[in-house]
Amino acid sequence: MRIPKSGYIGPIKLQNTSVYIHWSFPVGGLFLASFIGELNFYSSILLVIFYTSLVLIHELGHALVAIHYKTNIRAIVLLGSGGFCVADIPNIFKARFLFYAGGIIAQLAALFSVLLLIPLFENTNLLALKYFTFVYTIVNLFMIVINLIPYNQSDGYLLGKLLWSKYSKV
Repeated sequence: MRIPKSGYIGPIKLQNTSVYIHWSFPVGGLFLASFIGELNFYSSILLVIFYTSLVLIHELGHALVAIHYKTNIRAIVLLGSGGFCVADIPNIFKARFLFYAGGIIAQLAALFSVLLLIPLFENTNLLALKYFTFVYTIVNLFMIVINLIPYNQSDGYLLGKLLWSKYSKV
């Protein structure tokens, strides 16, 4: 994957990693706001923040695997429809599999963490908590499914291609 040239803010440096943010990145959160019929300023800001943090968690999942395998992370790119992590992953099956699955694993960890915490704040009427729970459960599950669908260069496509190349020779 190539690192973007135009339409992005950045690079913003996080240690040795360049982060590029496309101008459309907040659109994902605004889409959520329009989807649930809450296009007022406060709701839109909350949904943009929570959506943004969920996409960041996904991309950081990939980055953490790359860090674990001591590989170079060249960039994290955030778009309105998601993002991607550009890293030099070794040509070892386990490392590649975990890198491609890292975002989904991070999302599952976030999902189960929130599910465990829901009983602690189920009687709360805070709008921020309502939206946080919505994004980290319903939207998160939807994003996990979307990421598993094998299209273009999605995680599902890369995982399927990797598994196919390993097990089709058997």
